[in-house]
Amino acid sequence: MRKNFSAADLDDAREDALPWTPMLALPVSEKTKIRQSLSSSDLKAMGQIHSVDIYMYLFRLKCKTRKLRLDTRRQSYAEWRAGIGKYHSKDSICEVDNNFKGVPTDEDVSRINNSLKWIREELTKMREQDEDLARQFLTIHSEIQKLKLEWSWQFHELTLQDAAMDLQEVDEIKRISDLPLASETETSLVDLGLTKLNLCHRKYSVL
Repeated sequence: MRKNFSAADLDDAREDALPWTPMLALPVSEKTKIRQSLSSSDLKAMGQIHSVDIYMYLFRLKCKTRKLRLDTRRQSYAEWRAGIGKYHSKDSICEVDNNFKGVPTDEDVSRINNSLKWIREELTKMREQDEDLARQFLTIHSEIQKLKLEWSWQFHELTLQDAAMDLQEVDEIKRISDLPLASETETSLVDLGLTKLNLCHRKYSVL
């Protein structure tokens, strides 16, 4: 199995303190973690591959990832960790004070009040951001509805103009010909809920 790894992969594994382990010798818990990290599509795609080859491939992928110094975490997770990291300091109220005797000191009360103040400020900012987003969404929704109404009006206007011209042509042909004429205007207008009589009188009603 060692032949399947390049010298760079093995050197990188040694530098990163990753001991080379035969794939069959991996503990069951490690194999379970690797399998759980795969999606159903990945497992389906690798269903025909031998289990040893799968773990060898994942081991090589891990070596390459560390060699290229790629971040396997999502960017949002990294930003979230960096954001909460700046709020953790030596003065954090979450730290255990071995000298605490059950009576909070003025410093403890001040620290708790500052923390509560910060929480209230953050909640206020979040509420303001939510309200801004809600207003933006309502504005976008209103604009979309206006565009839909305008497009629908233009479509119906063009349809009515075409139907009126078609009816005029049919009437002119009927004056000089006794043959029955089949027109698609009536069926197209019925689909829109309009009748021929109302169309001729410029009064439209829903059927």
